[in-house]
Amino acid sequence: MKTIHCLFVDDETDMELLFKLRFKEEVKNHQVELFYASSAKKGMEILDSEVGADILLIISDINMPEIDGFKFIDMIQEKYNCQLIYIVSAYNQDEYVEKATERNVDRYLTKPLDFDKLKKYINEDVRKLG
Repeated sequence: MKTIHCLFVDDETDMELLFKLRFKEEVKNHQVELFYASSAKKGMEILDSEVGADILLIISDINMPEIDGFKFIDMIQEKYNCQLIYIVSAYNQDEYVEKATERNVDRYLTKPLDFDKLKKYINEDVRKLG
């Protein structure tokens, strides 16, 4: 199986450590390669870099300073051909779910993240892509 390149965008820097810990085995076994950005702007920089073309999955928080997750998704959908997009929020508000649905987001996840469920979703969605 090919390595899944995943970009995680969240302004909470402790989330980077959490993702690294929770995906430690997958990274070690070359199943997943994680890229982390602490803002939408930094996420765009990663997508614009040479590794950007390999990114299969983007997981973005909604509430971030300067550019929120929805604006970030709008920007990447205009510019890139991303295969999978997940949105993460501390809130399960109808308004947020509706905005995510309008943008054809693949998954709407709430914090605290259930990493077992997240891994299951990633495997299912990547398998569907072929």
